[in-house]
Amino acid sequence: MSNYQNWVYTRNPFVRVAKYSFERLYAIVVDHESKLAQRSNDPQLSALYQRFLSISTTFKAAYVAWQSALDFQVVKTAQLDTLLSSLLKRELFIWDAQIQVDVPIFSEEYRALMRGGRSFYHNAKKDIRISGVRRLAENLKEYPNLASLQADVEAFAVSLENLRDEQKRRVEITRTALQTLRELRDDACTMLFRNLAMLLDLYPNNPQRVTNFFLMELVRSSSNTSLEEETETEYVEEEPTSEMGEEPMEVNPSEEDGN
Repeated sequence: MSNYQNWVYTRNPFVRVAKYSFERLYAIVVDHESKLAQRSNDPQLSALYQRFLSISTTFKAAYVAWQSALDFQVVKTAQLDTLLSSLLKRELFIWDAQIQVDVPIFSEEYRALMRGGRSFYHNAKKDIRISGVRRLAENLKEYPNLASLQADVEAFAVSLENLRDEQKRRVEITRTALQTLRELRDDACTMLFRNLAMLLDLYPNNPQRVTNFFLMELVRSSSNTSLEEETETEYVEEEPTSEMGEEPMEVNPSEEDGN
């Protein structure tokens, strides 16, 4: 095996860009496709354009699909967070006050109804909070005098469960779209590198012309990053929350529930 595996000329510079950001790779792909199209009257460049077009079209569609999936995931997560916030800040206080009218706060029955008290809901993960609301709705069926409250808690539990199911479904859609995009990212990087080699072959006496076919400010901005320093900064969390501000961009989906 060669001792020169890290020779700079054998490294694909577009892989570094893609590792840093899908957004940057998308911009490079769009720009390269456009520049080849503008010169496609040249038979040799037309051949490069035609072979690149199929990959670039598929990659662009996958990128947009992933972004769209992430948008809806963030929306559903924000809606769930809002409802859970209302549970902590409003509903629990109202329910607790109504329960204490019929069930003394220091009784065993109260402890059974409000197991762990309101602090239980503050400290638990999302799915546990939702199950707590469902449990309270079931327990209240034992108290005919609290039938109206039971109906309110039941309705709130259903809303939480339905929204949580939809949010999880959106997470899976995003995860699938991301996996597809990862695969197409590798194809796009390979074809960009192949086109770079072909363009160098076309202009051996004036290699500077090759830079006219690429968005060099993005390619070069990642070229000075060492392999040890590279991190995939675009990622999808299991549950991006509404407090995150900017949604994450890419590549490492968290393996945790994110609650």
